[in-house]
Amino acid sequence: MEARKLKKRKHNSKTSAKAPTGLAQLQQRFHAGDYPAVLKLAEPLLLSKQRKGTLDSDFRECLGIYAEAQRLSGLNASALHNFLHLIQLDSQFRTRIPDEIIFNLLAQSKGRPDAPVLALAEEVEDSLWVEDSLLVEDSLLVEDSLLVEDSLLVEDSLLVEDSLLVEDSPLIEQELIRFLSGTDFEHQKLDRIVRELLCRRYNLAEGNIDSPPADFASLMTDRLFLTALSTLRLGDRLLTLFISEIRKTLLVLTLEGGVAPESLQMLHALARRGHITEYLDYISLDEEEVLNGLISSLIQRCQTGVDPEEIAPALLVLATYMSWWDLPIRTQLTRIAEADWPAELKPLYQLLIAEPAAERKLARELPLAPFANDDFSSSVRGQYESNPYPRWTSLSLPAAKRPYGELFPHLQNVMPDTERLKVLIAGCGTGKQAIDLANHVSDVEITACDIATRSLSYGIRQARTWQADIRFVHRNILDIESLGEQFDLIECTGVLHHMQDVSEGLGHLLTALKPDGLLFLALYSRHARKDILELREVCRHIEPSNKNLRELRYLLIHDEGYRHTADWRDFYNLSEFRDLVMNRHEINLTIPDIRALLDEHDLEFLGFVFPNPAVARHFDLRYPEPGSRLQLDYWDEFEQAQPNIFSGMYQFHCRRKPAA
Repeated sequence: MEARKLKKRKHNSKTSAKAPTGLAQLQQRFHAGDYPAVLKLAEPLLLSKQRKGTLDSDFRECLGIYAEAQRLSGLNASALHNFLHLIQLDSQFRTRIPDEIIFNLLAQSKGRPDAPVLALAEEVEDSLWVEDSLLVEDSLLVEDSLLVEDSLLVEDSLLVEDSLLVEDSPLIEQELIRFLSGTDFEHQKLDRIVRELLCRRYNLAEGNIDSPPADFASLMTDRLFLTALSTLRLGDRLLTLFISEIRKTLLVLTLEGGVAPESLQMLHALARRGHITEYLDYISLDEEEVLNGLISSLIQRCQTGVDPEEIAPALLVLATYMSWWDLPIRTQLTRIAEADWPAELKPLYQLLIAEPAAERKLARELPLAPFANDDFSSSVRGQYESNPYPRWTSLSLPAAKRPYGELFPHLQNVMPDTERLKVLIAGCGTGKQAIDLANHVSDVEITACDIATRSLSYGIRQARTWQADIRFVHRNILDIESLGEQFDLIECTGVLHHMQDVSEGLGHLLTALKPDGLLFLALYSRHARKDILELREVCRHIEPSNKNLRELRYLLIHDEGYRHTADWRDFYNLSEFRDLVMNRHEINLTIPDIRALLDEHDLEFLGFVFPNPAVARHFDLRYPEPGSRLQLDYWDEFEQAQPNIFSGMYQFHCRRKPAA
C-alpha cells in the first residue's frame, strides 16, 4: 500500500513539473528551430531586464539568441544592431561572432550582398551625419530600438556603434585591397574606413606620432597601407603627420645608405600619394635643405646628358616630395623616350611627366573663346589655371546606364519630353561631373564648358581614359549665349557662388535652357561654412603660393583653435585646400536666399539631392506630411537645428514655373 502511494506520488511530481521559463525556454525554442517563438518570447524578457537595468550575463545570452534568431529570420539590420550592442556590452562576444556574419549582415541590410566593404563604407559615412542628428538628440535610439525590426530607427542606430564595425579584420582588409586595386570604383569612398582602421592599427593619438613605429620593417610591407597611400588621400590629421614622419625617415635613411630594396614599395606609394594630394604635406627646413642638395646634384649630372638609370634613385626620393614636372631638369626629363625609362619608374613617369605634358598639349590645341575685358573673371580664371580643380583619379562605374529621371525619383513627372537628353555642364572643372554623368545616364548628349583651359585639358584627358563621349568647350558662363544652343538639362554645381553676381550668372544659364528644361544647382551654405568663413578672414592677406599653402595647413593642423578644419575633405589636396581657404571670391547663401533667387527668376523648387540618403530619411521622420520635401520653410528650420547637413552644398533641381 505504501509502495503504491510512493509510486503515485513520484508519478504526480513528475507530471506536475513546470515547463521551462525565461532564458531556458528561449534556448529550448531556439534549438528546436522555432524562431518566430524566440522573437516573441525574447522581446518582453529583454525589455523587462533593460528597464530594470539588469544587463547581466542572462541578458547578454538572451540578446545573443535573439540576434541570431533575427539573422536566421532574415531581419538583417536588426540582427546586426543587436550583435553590435552585444559586443558593446561584452567585448568577448567579438571573438564568438565570426567576421563573416557581421559583414554579411551589414551587406544584406544595405542592399549590397556581394560587397560588404561598400556597405561598410556607406555605414561609416552615414555616421558623420547621424552622430549629431535629431534622432540621437531626441533619444529615439535609446530604449526600444533593439526590438524594432527593420525600421529606419534600427538601420540608422547601427551607426551609434559604427566604430565596432571598423575592426582590423583579415576579411575586411582583403576586401579593401581588392576594391582599391580595381579600376571601376571610386576609391575615395573607402577613405574613411581605411584611415580609421590604420589609425587603430598604428595606435595613432596625440603625442605618439613624432616618429614611425618601432617595427619600421613591417610597416614597409603593410599591403593595406601601401595600397591606401597609392590610391587615397587618407584625410586624417594624425595620419597625415604619421605619413610625413615616414617620408622624412626614408629621406634620412636614403641619404645615409642609398635606396634600400625593402623601401622601394613605400617610396613608390608615397610618390603616388604626393601626386594625389598635389604634394600638400609639410616640408621642414631640414628636409628642404636635403632636397635642394639632391636637385643640385641632378642638375650637375644632367649637364653632360641624362642617364635615367643613374638618376633613378634620386628621382624616386624626390617624387615623394614634388612632381618631376616642377623640377629644373623637366625639359631634359621630357626628352627621355618612355622606352628608355627603368621599368620600375615607368608608372611614375606616366603620372609625373607624360600626363602633365599631354594636358599642356591639349590646352594649347583647345579653341579659345574671346573674353570681354573682365578683371573679375580673369582673376577667378587665373586661380583655376594655376590649380585645376578638383584633381581626381578614379570613378565608380554602374552595371548599366539608366535614364536621368530614374536616378532622381522626384523628377519622374517633370522630365523633358525628349528621347535624347541634351545636357550642359556649366563650369565643369576637371570633368568628373560630366564623365560621371556620361557613364551613368543613358541616351544623353553632353557639352561641358569651363573658364580654365588647364581644367578642361585635365577633363579631356580623363574623358579619353574613361571613354566618355563629351564635347568640352572653353566658355565663360557670362557668355554662354555664344554657344547658340539650348539644353534640356543644365547642371551648374559649385560655380555660381564664385561669380560676382549669383543672380546674373543664373540669368545667363536660363537663356540656354529650353522652356521645359531642368536646372541642377549646387550652392554653398552659409551655416555649414561658418568656420571656413572665419578662417578665410585670418588667411586673406596670405599669398596663395604652394609653399604658403603647405605651411598654412601645417599650422592649422597644430593649432587647437583650428584643428576642426581638418575635418573638411578639401583639407587634403592642394588645389582643393586653396579653394577652401583662399578662393578669390565666394558668396554663401541660406535657404531664404535660395527662395528669393528662385522667385526672382520665376523658378519652381523640385527638391534637394543628398549624397547621404540618411538626411532625407530623418527629414521625413520629422516632417511626415506629403509634400514636405518641397517646403523650403521646413528645410530652413531643419538646417537651423543641424547646421552641417548642407556641408556638401545645397544641391537641388528646379525648373521654370508652369504656366497657370
